[in-house]
Amino acid sequence: MKNKKDRTILYFGLFVGLFSIFFIIIETINHKLFMNDFRVYYEATKDFLSGINPYERSYELKTGYFKYTPPTLLLFSLFSFFEFSTIKFFHLGVSLLMIFIIIPLWYWLLKAHFISTFSKKALFLNISFLIVVIHITREFHLGNVNLILLGLFVIGYYLSFIGKKTFGLLLWAIMILLKPIMLLIFIPLIINRQWKELGMLFLFGCNLY
Repeated sequence: MKNKKDRTILYFGLFVGLFSIFFIIIETINHKLFMNDFRVYYEATKDFLSGINPYERSYELKTGYFKYTPPTLLLFSLFSFFEFSTIKFFHLGVSLLMIFIIIPLWYWLLKAHFISTFSKKALFLNISFLIVVIHITREFHLGNVNLILLGLFVIGYYLSFIGKKTFGLLLWAIMILLKPIMLLIFIPLIINRQWKELGMLFLFGCNLY
């Protein structure tokens, strides 16, 4: 960030990060940090490594079924060596880190694509926070992986933009592995006829799977 105007986005990222930390502290004090979505990943991984089919039972909630591919469980395999009450804070830490990375990086990408900056930046940021705050608090309360997915997407796009497409596509492949619905990323690649990138993404996905 080269000028004072660009520091605004850094302050905004810091504010969102500190707000998230405060929310996590309050949830912990009130014993409301259930993180049921993360518990599904955690318990399903423990069952999978023990030879139990993770698709045959509901974890915690009635709707708490594991719905993703088996390789997803391998990404969470190291978590199984720790107690849930401990490892959930590591997961929260990674999600928090993504917030501090995503906001300034995404702003940099927007500036790279759109030369003109927002004339009313402060107003835009305040409105954007009001829009996303409920999703951020829900993300931490449930312990899902959406912030991690967003981080993988933004970092991957940034790496591709600066000419490091191989590393960027690898992150996108991991993103798809975590949630197959992220195959939607294929659509803009197809529209832009980026066949080489599509092929590399497919190969990475097959190797990871």
